[in-house]
Parts: sequence; structure tokens; C-alpha cells
Amino acid sequence: QANGLFASRLARLWQDIHMGSLLFLSPLWPMALAYPKLLEELELRVIHKGHSSVAVEKELFGVNLLELCLALAEFWRLPIWVTRGYKLLINERRDLAEALRIAREDNSPLQQQQLMDDDPNLRRWLNQPANTVLLGNGLALAAQQAWNSPHCLRWERLTSLYLQQSMSEVQQQAHQNAASSARIHAEKDLWHPAESLIWPWDARRVRRDNEPAPPPSADAL
Repeated sequence: QANGLFASRLARLWQDIHMGSLLFLSPLWPMALAYPKLLEELELRVIHKGHSSVAVEKELFGVNLLELCLALAEFWRLPIWVTRGYKLLINERRDLAEALRIAREDNSPLQQQQLMDDDPNLRRWLNQPANTVLLGNGLALAAQQAWNSPHCLRWERLTSLYLQQSMSEVQQQAHQNAASSARIHAEKDLWHPAESLIWPWDARRVRRDNEPAPPPSADAL
């Protein structure tokens, strides 16, 4: 999504966008290989059952996943655009909330423009190129639940505000990106969000309930 939405507009930075997007979730790769059931349990309880992510992460992993991802990203010396995304989600939530408040005024682009002009610090904060990696990954992850879920709409609105494009244009581009990705990367046994684009708009992917995964032992951690 980050490549499709932003790379053409920031052509000189496309390599940073591409590498940052590929590596953004890499801190979770070892856990996905070693403890796949734990991540499945997290998805089931947080995304599909609406449980508190903070409580579930603490129960399953003993730590906040964002803080764990940031620590690993810094230890591995991943690109600064990756660590920037995690720092934003952990330490800059007030700015994120204010940007979301303005982004919700998507039916009034002029009002959005005026609100951003009234807060130049917020404009500079939002318009950092490194934010493209977070926006693209956030949208892609949210689409795993549903294209019209509250989480997905939030990321689409933020992207719309960043690009200064209408929501319909952003959604159309995001759907096209998903379809292109599915044609290239689709696997028979793996779910791809593009599959739900042909469903009724309010349909939801239903997961079969699983037995709770046991947390890893202290030695394993």
C-alpha cells in the first residue's frame, strides 16, 4: 500500500518507502515463526472479539508489542523510517489524535485546510515523509479485518489528509493496490484482503474460534 499510494508522489524517496514498508513488521517475524499460535490468538481476541489490545498483549507476551518492536528495530538498526513509525505510535499519540480529528472532516476539504493552516507544527509533523511507511502498513493491516472497519477508515482518512486527496480517491487506489498485490502474491492457504472486495460491503471474515494458545515459558522468552 505504501508503494502504491506514495512512491509516485515522492519519487526520489521510493527506495526508502519500499524498504521501510517491507521491514516495518520484521520485528514480529521471529515471533510469528516461533509462536504462531500466540499471534493467531492475539488476532482472534483483539480484532475479531474486540478485547483490549493492552490487556491481551500483556497476558500473552508479558510486554507491549509496540515497545518490543521498537526495541528490536533499534537493536537491529533498521531504517529510521521504521523506528519513526513505532515512536509515533508510542510517544506521539496526542498529535496522532489531533490529526485524526481533522482527518474526520473529510467532507469539507476547505475546513481541513484551514485547520491545518492554523496549526503549522501539526502540519509539519504529519507531512514527514517517514510517515508514509506507517500509513501504508496501518491501512494494510486494518484491511485484514474489513475495508469499512473503523480502523481501516481511520488510516484511509489520515492518508487522505496526508495526500490532500478525497477519501474516494484514496479508497479507489487502496483497493487497486490490494488487487494488484493479490494477483502477484496470492497463496491458496493464505487470506488476502483483496478477496473481500467482491463481498457485500458490510460482510466480515469469520474466523473459526481456536483454543487459547499457552503463553511461552520464562525460559523461552
